[in-house]
Formats: sequence, structure tokens, C-alpha cells
Amino acid sequence: MSSLRYPGGGIRCNIQCRLLKFFHQSLLVIAVSAAGSTVIFAADFQINNGDTFNLGAATLNIGCGNFVIQNSGTFTADSGGILLSGDWSNQGDFNSGSSSVVFNDDCGANSISTITGETEFHNLSAATTLAHELHFEVDQHQSVANSLVLTGAAGQLLKVRSTVPGSPAFLDLDEGGSQTIAYVDVQDNHASSQSQHLAPGTPSSFDSMDSGGNWRWFRSGIAVSVPTLAASGLALLVLLLALMATHLHPDGRLRL
Repeated sequence: MSSLRYPGGGIRCNIQCRLLKFFHQSLLVIAVSAAGSTVIFAADFQINNGDTFNLGAATLNIGCGNFVIQNSGTFTADSGGILLSGDWSNQGDFNSGSSSVVFNDDCGANSISTITGETEFHNLSAATTLAHELHFEVDQHQSVANSLVLTGAAGQLLKVRSTVPGSPAFLDLDEGGSQTIAYVDVQDNHASSQSQHLAPGTPSSFDSMDSGGNWRWFRSGIAVSVPTLAASGLALLVLLLALMATHLHPDGRLRL
């Protein structure tokens, strides 16, 4: 494996490391292998207005930095992966392809990742053992086509929140997608009616907490008992209704 270092300026690099054009705020390291390439940033990754970036099969590892697509910027993720622990802001175009976006614990315990703008993810994952928080922008829709993973750990729940307490954000998983949800604390998050019901069971069955303000998350677990009749009971009910019908006045009153 070889490493190429670029101390600054605007460059582009796809899976073959051809020159492209994007903006970064720190040293860029591109490690190219036969299987693909890994692009590692020490700080934020940003696509400027009108600029494009094609990830190919590479992995973009931003660490504790932020991922930003400005207005009219375009990021094509192809089959690559994006790892980060900071914020996600998409004001341009994110073409997800078959890619995966993973929020991790690189920023440390009790850190917060905020997702703003609207993004259509292919695979979206947030996994923590350090009580990470995932805040979704109020009134904005994030959608996941293939796989949604939201997991914390015992005593270190992954918190899912809206950027405005008391007002919902939206997280939609396509009907054909898969969900893995455990050890989460969810508040003010809605799943749209055309998407999957998220964590469809009692919160305790997912080792999780429902902190209120949610829609199409969890279920109460309250069973509604629907009475049933045996054949003999059903026959008796039919006979009773027939007798009542023969004793009705034309005005609807029951004759005794």
C-alpha cells in the first residue's frame, strides 16, 4: 500500500486517484490498495458550491470531523463508505448508490452528531458504547433505502432527538429495508405512514426507552381482548336476535 499526502489546496481523487476538485481544511491522506482506496481526513470534509466528488469503492474516514455538502455541490457515494462522529449537513446532492454511512464514537463519550438537510441514505448506521446522541433536524426527512442500524449498549443508550425539543424530525425506512434497533432512547421522532414502523414492539423488548413525542415508533404492548363465541353460543345469539326481530313494533320499540 502506498500513501499520497496533499498539504492543502483543492484536489479530486476517485478510486484510481485521478485529480478531482473538492475542498478540505486539513491534511489529506489517500492510501491506495489493490482493493480500493481509503481517504482519511483529520478535520472537516466539505464539498463547495458547484463542486463534485465521486467516492467509488473507497472509504472516507472523517473521524471526529463534519461532513458538509453546500448548495449545488454533489457527492456521489457509489459503493463506498463514510465514517464520522461529527455532524452531517447536506444542502446539495448526495447520491447514495449502495454506500454506507456510519456514525461512530470517535468524538468520545456523550458526543452529539447533528444531521441537517434531507438525505436519502442507502445504509445508515449509528452504533455507540459511549452514550452518543443523534440529533435530526426538525421537520426534515431522512430516508433509508436498505439497512438502518441504531444501537447503543446497556447503560449507554443511543439517544435519538430532534433539534427542537417538542417538535418532530422524521426518519423513514423503506418497506423493503431491514432494521436493527436496540438500546436506544427516542424522543420527538416520526416515521412516515408510507415507511416502516420502527422498533415495532414494546420499548423493553428492544432494551430501549420511549421518551415521548414519537409516532410509529414502538408499540404500547397493551393487548385488546376480542371475545369469541363457540358454535353453540353463536347459534344462541342468532336465535336471540331473531326473537327480538319478531317482537319489534313498527316504530322500533320492543314488544314484551
